[in-house]
Amino acid sequence: MTHSAKNPLIAKVDALEAGTSLNVFGYSHVKFQIINAIMCGGHPILVSKPGLAKTALLSSIGNQVEGCDWHAEQFTADMRPSDIKGSRPFNPITGAYEEAPGPIWNTDTNASKHLLLADEINRAQPKTNGVLLRIMQEGFFNLGPTRYDMHPMFTVVATRNPVEQEGVFVLPEAVTDRFLFELRMGHETFENEGKMLRNPATYGRGGNSKQTKKVISVDEIITVRNEMVELAVSANNEVQDLVLHLVRATRPEDGAKMFDKIFALDDNEQELKGQTFREQIADGAGPRAEIAIMRSAAAVAWRRGLPAINPDCVKLVFRDCVRHRLYLTDAAKFGGFNADDFLTPLLRKVPILAGIKG
Repeated sequence: MTHSAKNPLIAKVDALEAGTSLNVFGYSHVKFQIINAIMCGGHPILVSKPGLAKTALLSSIGNQVEGCDWHAEQFTADMRPSDIKGSRPFNPITGAYEEAPGPIWNTDTNASKHLLLADEINRAQPKTNGVLLRIMQEGFFNLGPTRYDMHPMFTVVATRNPVEQEGVFVLPEAVTDRFLFELRMGHETFENEGKMLRNPATYGRGGNSKQTKKVISVDEIITVRNEMVELAVSANNEVQDLVLHLVRATRPEDGAKMFDKIFALDDNEQELKGQTFREQIADGAGPRAEIAIMRSAAAVAWRRGLPAINPDCVKLVFRDCVRHRLYLTDAAKFGGFNADDFLTPLLRKVPILAGIKG
């Protein structure tokens, strides 16, 4: 890309995304957004069936970052909070409690992991997830009197199994709201599955996996984050107003102004007049969604080499930032309602209603 010449870090981030395609084929949007989440300091959650290369994708990212320490943890129903942050077992020989940090901490380097794959997070009990969510939010954890500060790059890539209902816990909206994105990761195309079968690495033969090389460092990622923050902070009023109108339009309480003017679309993407989403949406997204959109839109603008966030950057990240932050009615939850069926016409209609160009 020509814009990469203006900022060498853009080329490095592009190379990081390109490197994920050596062994994980397809999922271009998922890869793009996971890289964006890491670069802007957010935590994505993937809704995906087992066996769709989530661990391979995270390992591909981690192995390309110089100095990156990553870990994959399978969440289970019997996991305890101590299985995340660690514990303080009593040593009868010394007669004292000794701190034993968990898998998010590397005792050899006395530093936190940089990337964590929380696989099937909905299998763990709420009190266990609560510990992880607090660490994600606050950036530290305590074991007794000792405080352990997470590295600024610490990112959780969580997955949720949408298929099995036994042995899983429903993730409340208040929990999923902590994640920057919800990304849908389904089956790939015939062509891309064919590439997977023809790849020697699929059978443990190494193959393309040996070509993975370091393309960016942990320190450079922190530099990228700082530059993205500057873009988000300097966003103009038009972009900020667009974000506010879009998110506020998800709330039925503000129905007369926006919500009740969003109609379902037919198979030809034509509005079905009068068919609002009152029976599906109980409540809309909050301010955290607005912040998430601004941060991730800044990531898109930065990667495109733009001097500022524009409406197209906002539209690109809107669905991923909002779909998991909607409070659905019981009828919608048990009826298999797809949040994107609401967000797509909203994204199309709200800028017109608000009189915002672009």
